[in-house]
Amino acid sequence: MKRTPFPVLSRIARPSLVVFLAAVAVATGCSSKTGAVPKGSSNLVKLVSLYNVYTTQNRAGPASEAEFKKYILGLKPEGLQSLGIDPAQIDTYFVSPRDQKPYKFLYKVRPGDPSKPPVIAYEQDGSGGKREVAFLNGIVQEVDEAKFKELVPKP
Repeated sequence: MKRTPFPVLSRIARPSLVVFLAAVAVATGCSSKTGAVPKGSSNLVKLVSLYNVYTTQNRAGPASEAEFKKYILGLKPEGLQSLGIDPAQIDTYFVSPRDQKPYKFLYKVRPGDPSKPPVIAYEQDGSGGKREVAFLNGIVQEVDEAKFKELVPKP
């Protein structure tokens, strides 16, 4: 039998561990930096947490939206619900409630320099001249157009 340095983790079902890690990411993902999106205010906050956990497990982000959704739906429904995600409504989380357009995700993103986490998703238009931008470290920020162009040169 394979031994793990963390015996407690070996007793937790993988989907339960993933949802636990995602919940931690949701709880800690938004910083107090200027422009940070308040916790729970965005579908993107929830999705970026799950994207981050996927990347941690697989060393790169999912290859496509279909793969990402399949991964999410493979998690325990009660765990997703604790994050505020209804598995039966998964498609609705991929649409910004602010501009009513699908989020643009960047797939196959790999972790890099921790001081400069890569952008993994953003709103197409946003609201009031600002867009939500999600980073691989779990932070979602609302940025103006100039900052957006700096972060995402060719959307």
